[in-house]
Amino acid sequence: MKRTLTGLIGITITGLVLLSGPVGAAQAVGAAQAVGAARAVGAARAASGAASSVVTPTTQTTDPTQTTTDPTITTTDRTDVKLNLTSVTPTALNSTSNLIVTGTAHNSTHSTLTGVQIALRLRTQLLASRDAINTWLSAGQLTAFDHTPGKVELAVLPAGATQNFTISVPAGQSGLTLGSTFGPRALAIQARNAGGLPIGVLRSTVVWAPNSATTPQTRLSLLVPITTTTGSMDAATPTTAVAQSLLPTGRLQRVLEATKDPAFSWAVDPAVLASVQRLSTSGISKQTSDTDPNGDNPLTTASPTPTASTSVNNSQARATARTWLQTFQSDRTGRTVLGLPFADPDLTAVLMTKQALTLLRHADSLGKSVTKQALGKSLQTTVAWPADGRATPAAITALSRTGKTAVVLPSASQPPNPAVGYTPSGRSQLKTGKKLVTGLLYDEDLSSLVTASGGKNSAASQQTLLAELAAISLEQPQNTRQVLAVVPRTWKPNPTGVQALMTALHSAPWVSLRSVNGLRKAGLVTRAAPSFGKSTSSALPIGQITAARQMSLSLDTFAPALEQPHPVIDPLFEQVVSLVSFAWRSNRRGLSDNREEVAGHVTGLVGGLRLLVGSRFWVTAHSVPLAMTIENRTDYPVQVYVRLRPQSGQLSFEKLKAPIVAAPHKLTPVVLTAHAVASGTVTVEAQLTTTAGQQLTPSQEFSVAVHMNWESRTMISVGSVLGVLFVIGLLRSIRRRRNRPRVPPESIPDVDDLATQRAAEAGFGPDPRNSQRPGSDITRVNDALNSPSSVSAASSVTTAP
Repeated sequence: MKRTLTGLIGITITGLVLLSGPVGAAQAVGAAQAVGAARAVGAARAASGAASSVVTPTTQTTDPTQTTTDPTITTTDRTDVKLNLTSVTPTALNSTSNLIVTGTAHNSTHSTLTGVQIALRLRTQLLASRDAINTWLSAGQLTAFDHTPGKVELAVLPAGATQNFTISVPAGQSGLTLGSTFGPRALAIQARNAGGLPIGVLRSTVVWAPNSATTPQTRLSLLVPITTTTGSMDAATPTTAVAQSLLPTGRLQRVLEATKDPAFSWAVDPAVLASVQRLSTSGISKQTSDTDPNGDNPLTTASPTPTASTSVNNSQARATARTWLQTFQSDRTGRTVLGLPFADPDLTAVLMTKQALTLLRHADSLGKSVTKQALGKSLQTTVAWPADGRATPAAITALSRTGKTAVVLPSASQPPNPAVGYTPSGRSQLKTGKKLVTGLLYDEDLSSLVTASGGKNSAASQQTLLAELAAISLEQPQNTRQVLAVVPRTWKPNPTGVQALMTALHSAPWVSLRSVNGLRKAGLVTRAAPSFGKSTSSALPIGQITAARQMSLSLDTFAPALEQPHPVIDPLFEQVVSLVSFAWRSNRRGLSDNREEVAGHVTGLVGGLRLLVGSRFWVTAHSVPLAMTIENRTDYPVQVYVRLRPQSGQLSFEKLKAPIVAAPHKLTPVVLTAHAVASGTVTVEAQLTTTAGQQLTPSQEFSVAVHMNWESRTMISVGSVLGVLFVIGLLRSIRRRRNRPRVPPESIPDVDDLATQRAAEAGFGPDPRNSQRPGSDITRVNDALNSPSSVSAASSVTTAP
């Protein structure tokens, strides 16, 4: 009885296959005995998307909308013809539109194929969920009940050759009717040889939208990073690599052209803008390898394909940079443009330690400064985007301290809790102490499809993206949700494919393109706390972060010593922050060398000051001036204080009232007054500080011998010696006076008498008025002078020595 029943089932299935038309009778032979094996092989090979097919009767898997039993077509290993989808129009298929499918067929064998038939297969059953779509694309089975609304034959397909094909289906002949439900449908292109055997298959989708007025919508936000892909210590320095990336086939130019539609939001690394702006004015300032260090290899599509190494002279570089910057300026109108921190730091690595938070603050500050120079105003910097999608709760807390109010993360990092049976809006809330940070959660599947739309299989990715968005709309037709899709930092798009995608999205009635800022207001569902597991091994080494942080702190300390710090410090800060760029993950070769070079530049500045002092000083008074010297080996004048700190209270120093200005490459003398408090030997710590009191030079010690009583003792000693000498001199003077011979006073003639005597000798007589008076004094003098004895006596006095 069982054998009879089995035979009847086999005959019935074979009859159905023969009646279906597209499946030949020969393919049904032995089908009933090969059901299990054929399904296993088909599921394994369908994932490649280009497997061949054979007809095998089996029971069809349950469709979300209906249950039937029919023969299916499972896949085999044969891929003689590789099929590629070029386009599917219209975006929204309805009863009044013609369905046109174009593609290419490539003969991958070594023999010429003749009579190859390319058939379009369309299933009327709804792919009602995202899972159903993915299952169909990875392991879907063609069935005898699938419609074949169109086909085309390739008469000759030479070995290794590729031919284009177009299959047109007139309106109303797709098998779908006005009563069919809106949503995605399974579509396939199948190649058969002249004998009817399947030799290639390509699975895709098409969306049936009979009435756009009643179609539910899903809001879609697109976010694209404009960053560099190669690590450099000079992220903002115009190099040949930067110039090459701006050429027509350069990566930055392709990203700008592909995202010309303002529906794309940009997340821009300010270092890229600074580099392009400086390149437009000063040309190339640093030569780099011409082997496309930024990964800007030419396209391998229909776009122009110049050689991979393209030389650029200064004139061309300036002109290209000006054009790119002008295009960026004009295209940013009407779109959301987010500013990343300068040089796009590796947030996963940097935020492993709270101490490195200062690096992010400097990166934000530099970003605002250089974007204002390049664009005339700063960009919005409240959104953080870890490039690898990882950020621990501690890291998110740290980001909130730098003013970040939103973080871009993968939706898988915060799944709904409890789970929901639909795709919720890509928004969450992250608790950081007392603050709440908004999570902007991107859908990984949608993101990969947008990324692939700029690649070789852009049309297939476009169709899948449209189908998934339609499925999201169907999940909850009355609940409009907003989802986010992003592309990676390394995206190298084909602008033609991306532009075709945007045209399709604008024409899809179930899609509404929105700014990423609008996602902040989308609906919320309860989600689990962020969970990211262990740190990734590809993150930058902790030593790189620590070294950059230390250099940053050194520059912070030195900046107040400069009269004009920004022109000096900012270029060094740019180099320091560039050392923690995410781009270094793909360029580890020169990481250590670049770090050492930047460290040399920083040390040359912050280590260019020295305080020259002696090893020992003597203080023998209450106040003594001490002399020392400031050596400035930098290229800039600095304002500093000399700080002397005695290790005991026996000595104090007078503070400087104004900073000392040390000229570049000069020795500047400094004199400080020391005040003795008590005698003894005092150790003094000396250093140079900024006007803010921050230490600039390493501390050095010298000793001071304090003898504060030596001043009074010396004065007493000197006074005593002088007193003794005075007494001795006085005694000697007295002694000399006693030894001289005495002369009686009466032996010394009167001067008046001598004068009278000399007058008489000169012939002058006595005064007639006195001569009349006998006995007068003058008479007696005259008489005496006239006497011989007086004359001889007078003569003896005048000749005396």
